Amino acid sequence: MSELADLEGRLRRLEDEREIGQLLAAYGSSLDYGDVEGFVRCFTADGVLELSRPRSAKVAIRAVGERELRAFAESHSRSPERWHKHIVAGSIITVDQDRGCVSSYYVLLEEDRGRPVVRSFGRYLDRLVRDRSAGWRLSRRKAEVEAAVPDMAPLLAPRSAGEIDIGDD
Repeated sequence: MSELADLEGRLRRLEDEREIGQLLAAYGSSLDYGDVEGFVRCFTADGVLELSRPRSAKVAIRAVGERELRAFAESHSRSPERWHKHIVAGSIITVDQDRGCVSSYYVLLEEDRGRPVVRSFGRYLDRLVRDRSAGWRLSRRKAEVEAAVPDMAPLLAPRSAGEIDIGDD
């Protein structure tokens, strides 16, 4: 491989990592501020969002495709009625051509009775694909809630039968 080709490859990886980092931030920001369409754009048309507790075999929430992802975002609390922040840190990003994987820590901060609290924390396990016209998108996000405050108001509107309240999204 020539020095120029090596440099181009390294630059492409850095650009991919930067774009993926922006996507991960857009997910949380769109939920926090009620940007439903921005949230849906974070995913592929057939994207999957799963929320679960790692110690449990049960999936608490599963949304598949644009319609269900939109319904999830529409039912989610948002500012200014509820202030919360989805924070992503420690992302380990792996890219192979037009596919990627990311493992990140998350912390969900929320105002509760006039004071800031850590509502929950855990990790996101993501699969991504590059759409040549739209950039990187989540094809699957698995949110593992490792700890959550049990007595806080739910972040989602009342859930349908079969969904389990894990105290977080």
